[in-house]
Amino acid sequence: MCPHCGTRCATVRTRQVTALYREVVYRCRNADCEYLFIAGITAIREIWPSKRPNPEIMIPSGQPPARAPSRA
Repeated sequence: MCPHCGTRCATVRTRQVTALYREVVYRCRNADCEYLFIAGITAIREIWPSKRPNPEIMIPSGQPPARAPSRA
């Protein structure tokens, strides 16, 4: 979604920067906005280990940390 007007964006192009990081160029579909921006996508945690692991790739495994219970 466009951070300015909230309209859905279209992917213009992507570029693999490293094995774990990709840049994506987005364009707002709203003709009155047409915002163009780059977003980054990175691997942050693995859910299931690879059957062919690359020894150079280190991604933390496991589920997200549990939220602390709220105090009411």
